[in-house]
Amino acid sequence: MRVLCTLPNAGTLISGVRFAPTDGGMLSDPLTADEAARFVRIPGYVLVAEVAPEPAVEPAPAAPLSSAVRAAAELERRRRKEGAAAASA
Repeated sequence: MRVLCTLPNAGTLISGVRFAPTDGGMLSDPLTADEAARFVRIPGYVLVAEVAPEPAVEPAPAAPLSSAVRAAAELERRRRKEGAAAASA
C-alpha cells in the first residue's frame, strides 16, 4: 500500500516514511495497512491503489538469416580463403 500526500511543501521524509515526488504530490514508499490507515486519517493524504507491474516480455527469437544474407556471408568466406591461399603461394 502507498499513500499520496497532496499537501503543499510536503517533504521527502514524513513521520519516518520516505516520500518521492510524483504527479499530484508526494508518493510514499510501500506501507503496512496500519501505517497507511494512520496517514489517510489526515486531510491531504489519500490511499493509492498499487498496480501490478507488467510481466517482462521475452524478446522474440532472432529471425533466421535470409538466403541473401547467407549467400553474402558465403561469398565473403570464399574471398578470404582465396586471398589467404594467394598470399601463401
